[in-house]
Amino acid sequence: MAEGDGLIFTNFKEELMEGVFDLLNDTIKVALIHGAAPNRDTDIDWEDDLDDQEVSDGGVNYTAGGEALGSPTCVQDDVNHLGKFDGADVEWTTLLLTTPVDATPDYAVMYDVTRLGTLIAYWELATVTNGGNFKLAWSGDGIITLT
Repeated sequence: MAEGDGLIFTNFKEELMEGVFDLLNDTIKVALIHGAAPNRDTDIDWEDDLDDQEVSDGGVNYTAGGEALGSPTCVQDDVNHLGKFDGADVEWTTLLLTTPVDATPDYAVMYDVTRLGTLIAYWELATVTNGGNFKLAWSGDGIITLT
């Protein structure tokens, strides 16, 4: 359900090149937010910039902070000259959100808990769901592909 291309936060790009992250061993989470779009150039960490938009208060089957990304992998594709970061799809079963009032998640946000909540990427969500299963199915090309 990550309907479109995601946007990668600029700070993450810089810190990735500086060798700050260990995407295979860090705790990576995906959370749902409501409201204004994240700013990929100025938003840096989950707690200071986006957690106040999280759709967690009063919900059923949603844990504050989101879900941990399972089975992270980093793959070198020599045939296509790519590097890929991927992981298991994230799903909330019978997700029922009651706060805010319209309780529709607008964005999925990925962040690194281990690295002080550094924001990694986000996706705009177009599918409305409340009371049903809510699944973020990553692209077959991976969550992040470096060309």
